[in-house]
Amino acid sequence: MYFRSRISGTWSGWLQLSNGSLPPATTSTLGAVIVGAGLNVTSSGLLSTQIQSVNGKTDQYLVLTANDVGAIPSDQIDKPGGVAGLSAIPNGSSNPTDNYVYGRIKNTKLPLGAVYIVGNFDANANHVSQYAGLNTIDTNTALLASGMQTIDTGYNATNPFYQTVPANGSAYLVTVAGTTALDGITSWAVGDLAVAFGNSWIKIAGANSVTPWRGFNTVVNLNTSQTLTASALNCAIQWFGSTGTLTTPTAANLAGAPLGTTLWFYNQPGDAVGSLTVAVQAVDKLYVNNSSIPVASVTMPPGGSAYLVLRGANGSGYEWDVFGGSVMGPVATVPVDMVGGSPGTLAASQVVLQFPITRTTSLPAALAGSAGYAGTPAGAATQFTISKIVGGSTTTNLGTINWAAGARQPTFTFSSAQTLNATDVLIVTAAASADANLANATFTLRGTASAA
Repeated sequence: MYFRSRISGTWSGWLQLSNGSLPPATTSTLGAVIVGAGLNVTSSGLLSTQIQSVNGKTDQYLVLTANDVGAIPSDQIDKPGGVAGLSAIPNGSSNPTDNYVYGRIKNTKLPLGAVYIVGNFDANANHVSQYAGLNTIDTNTALLASGMQTIDTGYNATNPFYQTVPANGSAYLVTVAGTTALDGITSWAVGDLAVAFGNSWIKIAGANSVTPWRGFNTVVNLNTSQTLTASALNCAIQWFGSTGTLTTPTAANLAGAPLGTTLWFYNQPGDAVGSLTVAVQAVDKLYVNNSSIPVASVTMPPGGSAYLVLRGANGSGYEWDVFGGSVMGPVATVPVDMVGGSPGTLAASQVVLQFPITRTTSLPAALAGSAGYAGTPAGAATQFTISKIVGGSTTTNLGTINWAAGARQPTFTFSSAQTLNATDVLIVTAAASADANLANATFTLRGTASAA
């Protein structure tokens, strides 16, 4: 091995050392070195590094910081003012969903109250939407029990990859009401939020939520036509939709409801709000301002209100009083009873009812709701003919009232509903061959007439 030294700028001649006579150099011992990767040595023996500067630093001692190499200092991870660390895949795990489940910010480092609304939820079909800007429900998706979901874990609408994964922290807005069962919840209304919390789903009530208000049990906000349930009783019901109809609860939902049970309706004002009609069940009766004449429904314009107060049961239905004041809209129709008959026995073809019509009047098929009674029953079957006269001269037969032999109450034959217009005349005549026994026969034909 050859070497030379330099003293005061003057190099000595080359000297030769025998093999093994110069020990390897250490940090404290002069010795021989071998030029390795990353070092240069010139023909004159000058040894230097190939790296001359790092991030602008050129001094002989290159002391680098994390910023010099774009690294995050360890003391800034998961610390205030620093960065949040991502969860790691557990050692040895090879679950196909690892890349979706891990590599996420820890829950404890999320902003307080953070919930991510992924998309919409069709609670009838149990499918969701999940792509930003797209509200289309994806039929390959589903929400599952125990806070799970089947979704496109790649969030790539053109090349989806569906997996069943935890949904913790995900929320979906209900856009179609339904009964999808999720961790004990089976009723979803439009406007509700389905939120995965831990290992289960919870519901945050939305548009149909209820809260105490002005002495009523709750406030119910509605914008779609529907039949109310028992949960609406003694509630303030606010309407904020376009024109629609709310129908009182069915008899099953009213079972056990005490007299005085109340429904209060308020149609909120606004350009987008339409009129609200409150209707009763077909077997129920609605009395306006405590009158004796029932109606089928009442209507309120935006800003209008009405109270319904339960009178009690009436046969298979219920009776309600409605109080609305001047803001309550007009009633569309009112019942009309046309009463006919004659004391004593009847002559052949005797007119027993002649009823001029003053406003549009309707008679239902089978004359539902009509009734009759004979003080003395007929000795043989006999019929009264029901007809109408139009234009003062044109007669059309509409049906019959049928008295069976020995029967005090008749039946009615009326094949279809009929409409009578103003100036028409309803006529009922006894049989052309009078029954000698039938006497004191009376009847009431039940129909409806326009309120105006």
